[in-house]
Amino acid sequence: MMSISSEPPHQTTPAPARSRAEDARDALVLLDDLGRVSRWDDVAIRLTGFDVSEVVGRPFPGFADPAGGVAVLLERAERVGWAEAEGGLLRKDGTRFRVQAVVTAVRDHAGKLHSFTMALHDLTGYRKARRTQRRARLAVLHTQRMKSEFLANVSHELRTPLGAVLGFSEVALDSAVDPEQRQLLERIHANATNMLTLIVNLLDLAKSESHQLEIEVTPFDLRQLVRDALTAAASRAHHKKIELCCDIKPEVPKEVLGQPTRLAQVLSNLFDNATKFTDAGEIVLTVALDPTYTGRDALLQFSIADTGIGIPADKHGIVFEPFVQLDGSMNRRHGGAGLGLAVARQLVEFMGGEIWIESTAANSGTTIHFTLHVTLTPDEALTVAPFADCTVLVADDNPTERRLLLELVARWGMTGIAAADGSAAIAALRSGSIDGQPLALVLVDADMSHRGGTYVLEHLERRPRARIPVVLLTSPQSSADLLRYRRVEVAGYVSKPIVDSALRNVLSHVFDRTRSRRRA
Repeated sequence: MMSISSEPPHQTTPAPARSRAEDARDALVLLDDLGRVSRWDDVAIRLTGFDVSEVVGRPFPGFADPAGGVAVLLERAERVGWAEAEGGLLRKDGTRFRVQAVVTAVRDHAGKLHSFTMALHDLTGYRKARRTQRRARLAVLHTQRMKSEFLANVSHELRTPLGAVLGFSEVALDSAVDPEQRQLLERIHANATNMLTLIVNLLDLAKSESHQLEIEVTPFDLRQLVRDALTAAASRAHHKKIELCCDIKPEVPKEVLGQPTRLAQVLSNLFDNATKFTDAGEIVLTVALDPTYTGRDALLQFSIADTGIGIPADKHGIVFEPFVQLDGSMNRRHGGAGLGLAVARQLVEFMGGEIWIESTAANSGTTIHFTLHVTLTPDEALTVAPFADCTVLVADDNPTERRLLLELVARWGMTGIAAADGSAAIAALRSGSIDGQPLALVLVDADMSHRGGTYVLEHLERRPRARIPVVLLTSPQSSADLLRYRRVEVAGYVSKPIVDSALRNVLSHVFDRTRSRRRA
């Protein structure tokens, strides 16, 4: 047996061997250049059952699995510096256990092979731990799946009676009831609606966690879907006297292939969130098309900007987590369970899009952006309406709404003139023209705060000969006031928030009727 020199030999020991040899669970064995054991530590005794006297000076007991056993490892280590293998090692009692062995060649200063070091890592405990960990993980997943399935089933069962409550309350509201009863019914309907929204969000959250969301790719009218979402959100926004505006860019297609139900719910949740945390001002929806996408694939870009309380930059991440409020006082003041944005994020990501927040400080407003991949379908091109060379008066006290209306009429070939209130609109009506161009149409918001639509209608009521067509932009709050002006001929009505397709249809009808009268 060759003795080991007291001088440290020149070693080319790789990092894997060093890290394993330093592990307290590893056995460290020294072999001479012929593969005979020269050192057998306490860990090796414990692992194999062989005592020092039974192995020192003899060949290593050997592996049961790798072809060639230890001889192959030693040959490879001598050739390239080190070798690694995993296999079954035999104990003295004949049982076998799994180890990982790393063999390193040790050379002297002249480069001559001196000996081998072998680190043996017992994999038995490691594999047991892995199996235990895997069983624990499966148990957690099973519990989560059972919880999600239970929540989904309960949410589904709750929706049915709530739907009946909403339906019956709507029927009662349509019947003849006194003011006090109507107020009670409206409260019942509002609270049932809020509860239904919460249940739907819980249901979708549960489905998302249990991977049960269904894919429903179908063609749909994008503009109509946006219009329906705006209409559904308008009542609460108008109740808080918040202006709800919509800007669908002209390049956005009319019909696309996607998941309309999911998109509608995302818009509903984002509108609800914006309305909840906005006490005054406006909420603006913008829909655009990413110009970098070509062919049938398209990326829609949505943004919903409000003038509400804002979100600090360091809180942008947590607002998308379920059941999270920025602070407890918000929950008491604004209500809600903190599910709307969480469900919106999960639905957007489920459809392959992204969602993020743009807001810098408190009371600075919030803009939530999200993207949505859709497929374009053969779309009927919107024919150019015969509006060219017409001058239109746009009277609206909200600057954003006024700007959007001016952009729309300009897009359709008309010249738009802005009026910020009823007084400016009447001044233009009295002259009958602007810059020498006769007015062809008046678009007036019926619910302006200062001398609004009713003020303009009173002026027209006193001037029955005025033949300029008037299109009223109405909201739920303005409907009752408009009933007083039945003698005024209104050419058309467009419900706010304004969607371009709805306004365009009304204007086409008004101009067609005006031309027919002139020919008669």
